This record gives sequence, C-alpha cells and structure tokens, in this order.
Amino acid sequence: MSTSSVPSVKSRIMAITAITISGLCGGLVGYAVTDLQCENGCETLSGSIGLGAALLAGWLAGWLGWLAGWLAGWLAGWLA
Repeated sequence: MSTSSVPSVKSRIMAITAITISGLCGGLVGYAVTDLQCENGCETLSGSIGLGAALLAGWLAGWLGWLAGWLAGWLAGWLA
C-alpha cells in the first residue's frame, strides 16, 4: 500500500484557520494604529476605516488560506 503525500484535511483546515486569524490580527493592528493617529474629531472616521481594514484583512487572509490549502493539495498530487 502506498502512502499519499497529499496533506490531510485537518492540516489544511488548520493552515486556513491560522492564516485567517493572523490576517484578522493584522487588521486589528491597522485599526489600532489608525485610532492612535486620530485626534478628537475623527472617531467615526477612524472607526470605520479601522473596522473596514480589519474585515478586509480577515476576508483576504481567508481566501489566501484557502488558496494555500488548495495549492498544497494540488502540488502534492502533481508531484506524486
């Protein structure tokens, strides 16, 4: 019986989760930096920009995580 070099589903899900969480953390750091740079009159602007950045970073990181998992499976199948 030959073993497959394709990563398990569990490892791909863990990779997607880790990439998504790190993207959300990066977005929250961007929110904090935007919030720190703002003075008294721009709380709404900094909140909307920071929240938008955090959500966009999480969304993009989720897609990149999915792509990384898909490419890992594709490369393992192609190289086998």
